[in-house]
Amino acid sequence: MASTAQAIASVLDRQAIAANLACHAFGLDRRDLALIRRAYTEEATVAYGLFEGKAFDFAEMIAGFMATMPPTLHRTSNMLIRVDGDTAVSESCVITCMTLPDADNPQTSLVQGRYLDRHRRVGNGWRIEHRTYVFDWHLNADIDGSVPDVLPAHAAQSAPVLPLAFAHEETNVSLSDDLRAGLEAALVRNAIHDLIMLQARAIDRGDESLLATLWHTGAKVDLGFFAGSAEEFCPFIISATAGMQRMTHTVANEHIEVRRDEAVAESYVVAFTTFEASEGEAVDEITAGRYLDRFALRDGTWKFTERRFVTDFSTRQSAQPESPEAMTAQLTLRGKRSADDPVYAFWAQ
Repeated sequence: MASTAQAIASVLDRQAIAANLACHAFGLDRRDLALIRRAYTEEATVAYGLFEGKAFDFAEMIAGFMATMPPTLHRTSNMLIRVDGDTAVSESCVITCMTLPDADNPQTSLVQGRYLDRHRRVGNGWRIEHRTYVFDWHLNADIDGSVPDVLPAHAAQSAPVLPLAFAHEETNVSLSDDLRAGLEAALVRNAIHDLIMLQARAIDRGDESLLATLWHTGAKVDLGFFAGSAEEFCPFIISATAGMQRMTHTVANEHIEVRRDEAVAESYVVAFTTFEASEGEAVDEITAGRYLDRFALRDGTWKFTERRFVTDFSTRQSAQPESPEAMTAQLTLRGKRSADDPVYAFWAQ
């Protein structure tokens, strides 16, 4: 294992970056300009398609736009974070729930995309220095009843001060046996988190090569519609989903228990797909459920040894074509189910 100071730094840096991503979501939903700006460096830039330029200018524009709307929710998940000294890169998914202010027929939309972020350590904290937004899908639905036009009072308050990142200078760090075991478990949980996130990315991007690297030999998969070995599962799932027009798996609520050289995990997944259910008729389907996973450390590497999927609910409706006048039409960088997706060039830089 790396030195104790480096190990602590790797855990705390990832936590600080994740907390800053949450800070940005809080700022958007609370219409808090200061909180949105705080997530960025002073010279940060963003590329959203509908806006490209200085992040502080974007923050002012988006906070003003949000102030005209009913309450929104930005749910960030699927974080993959790589830290390199005082810089870092990350990808994450965001599902936004918003209701356009129409008194006669309020339209609620779910919009899903991905953040491709570059971060920099500023002092002892982390901030975003560039953000690219990749649009994946949206879903509209009519709702019954009125929509609140103001935020609850408690939601308008700014978030508490975020924890600072760990200093990287080598120091004499002494840990008790219990603290050392806790640190090692935290590093394992980070590795397992990344496996769960990479599995979602591999399926969504149709990346069989990446998917095959995540399983130990002899791993088992049971998803209900498929039961067999991981070696059989990888080509099967890529082929079975090749016709999907859109597909994303957003994963959250991870509970990971480390047991020496083995681990178990439960996580919640919401899968969105658009596909042709019958000739000429496309449908949008949302399926929610849980992954029950097992992992093992072999030859110094953690990988899956088992995955089971439990379905909790599923719903579908006719797919809705995107209007040229829709806000999402301005989101010009689109996700793809291939290596042409922007995420590959992003991580290769």
